Amino acid sequence: MTSVAFTEVAQKTLSVLADHLDQEISDYASIDLAQDSITVEFDDRRVLLITLHNTLGQLWVSSPISGGTHFLYDAQKGIWIATKDQSLDLLYVLEQDLIQLTANPSIQLRPRI
Repeated sequence: MTSVAFTEVAQKTLSVLADHLDQEISDYASIDLAQDSITVEFDDRRVLLITLHNTLGQLWVSSPISGGTHFLYDAQKGIWIATKDQSLDLLYVLEQDLIQLTANPSIQLRPRI
């Protein structure tokens, strides 16, 4: 994937993700979308950060629950896969962390069927 294609996919991901976060957790946290990152600050002052890293072609998540996780985009599957544990994807990690951060088990970032 070229740098330009990566940037387009990553920025679209951040934009869509910020919208979903706003719908799911705005009662628990403030969500701030900047050009290359999303900052989620919870009412108890804990912070979850999602950042785009063009040089490495990755999205990075820094979470008070799961720590730091890096993700590469799998264009064939259309999902972001963790670099250290390929069984994890971005939305799964975020959902699990957000459930713990908000104590709300109904948080869902994946499309509902």
